[in-house]
Amino acid sequence: MKKILLISSLFYFTIIQLNAQGVFCHPSIAADCVNQPNYIDSVVTAGAVQNFSNAGTNCNTQDNNYAFYKYFLVAEYRLDSFDLRVALNKTTLSKIGVWVDWNKDSIFSSTENIYTSVAYETGVTIKVVVPSNANLDTLIMRVRTAPAFTGSCDPSSTGETEDYRFLVLNDVSGIKNINKQAGFKVYPNPASDMLTISLNHSANYVLELSDISGRVVYSSNMVNTKTIDVSNLQKGNYFIRLKNENQSFIEKIVIN
Repeated sequence: MKKILLISSLFYFTIIQLNAQGVFCHPSIAADCVNQPNYIDSVVTAGAVQNFSNAGTNCNTQDNNYAFYKYFLVAEYRLDSFDLRVALNKTTLSKIGVWVDWNKDSIFSSTENIYTSVAYETGVTIKVVVPSNANLDTLIMRVRTAPAFTGSCDPSSTGETEDYRFLVLNDVSGIKNINKQAGFKVYPNPASDMLTISLNHSANYVLELSDISGRVVYSSNMVNTKTIDVSNLQKGNYFIRLKNENQSFIEKIVIN
């Protein structure tokens, strides 16, 4: 059972828009995936704090068969893990590669390659382990298919490239006691109309409510307690975050 999403050490929950981290390379593909059907048909995560399912995507012929699915986000703690399932179109045997920009330098280095096929395959399920030094931010995860490659940006005769968003959370020892002492509470959860956020001390915080794409839908200053109306928001998963110069707390909530 996953631990509650409460983070007591300071980190930056950056809202990423397209190319906000810098321009990631788009591998050159000679043939589009309609004429040469080598493409990624689904990418699904399971067992993470926040999962996504992007299935039945078929072939993307734009920009060298490249797609940035910025509204699909997986979130996981440092040193924890989840399953990543990648499936290709059923008629193609190809190589699969997965990278995560752990240090957020807009480059997928060889040390950030978490999987590369040894043999040709139509799909794979791999375990993604978040390293202890992963940047505490929203990063980019890349999934590729091609007949052969050694890196995330190698040109290829056929294939497809997809990028996803990856939120790294800090899981520190004793976090439950720290948050208990701070009295950080968000209730009710799930919520449908009014949502209350509270702390048992009088520090000044910035309160942000973000959807799973990282878009801030509500922002305000807070001391001790704040009650907000969420009745006009779309149903789904959100993140509540409190931050100041010394501390940051975050919790996943559901609006129904």
